[in-house]
Amino acid sequence: MNFIKDIQPTRSEHILGNKPVIEKIKSYLTENKSRQLLLIKGAPGIGKTKAIQLLLGEMEYEMKYIALSHYSNSAEIEKIISSCIRGRSIVDWENTKRFVIVIDELECLPKKFKKIFERIVHIHFPRRRGRRKKTEVNTKVYPDLPIIFICNVEYHRTMELLEKKGQVFTFEPLTYDEQYIWCVNISSMY
Repeated sequence: MNFIKDIQPTRSEHILGNKPVIEKIKSYLTENKSRQLLLIKGAPGIGKTKAIQLLLGEMEYEMKYIALSHYSNSAEIEKIISSCIRGRSIVDWENTKRFVIVIDELECLPKKFKKIFERIVHIHFPRRRGRRKKTEVNTKVYPDLPIIFICNVEYHRTMELLEKKGQVFTFEPLTYDEQYIWCVNISSMY
């Protein structure tokens, strides 16, 4: 019997705690079909990444997961992003994959990746170019490509832009009651 495998959640509703936050994320992804830029933040180890992985799987997204601590070269990240943007095939244009980019460990973002971070944000919120009226905005966006950033700290320099442009969801630590319920459920399994 594998203890860790037995206690891991297999559906988003099995995540202990933060159920209202998970439901808000689900409804945000369902209802807002364009410019989906999400920032998920909260303490390390409380289930942010696992909840997102399970939720996206249930919603039938193909997740492109980028853990920033695993990349030393921005070209690798650029390649992943480009593959998501070009999610349609000329041969099978109608059958599109529903991609989502999940960028985890945002607090590990090195300064040398700043340009790629800004490019990712500007997929949905392009910078204005040339002399345009203030109301005119560049419309070349990829509305059906959700981008989710996950951060383990309350503040990071990159969060300012995300908080202005995207939707913020905060995961809270488990309450004592939730911890007690978890302990009772685990002890009843063995």
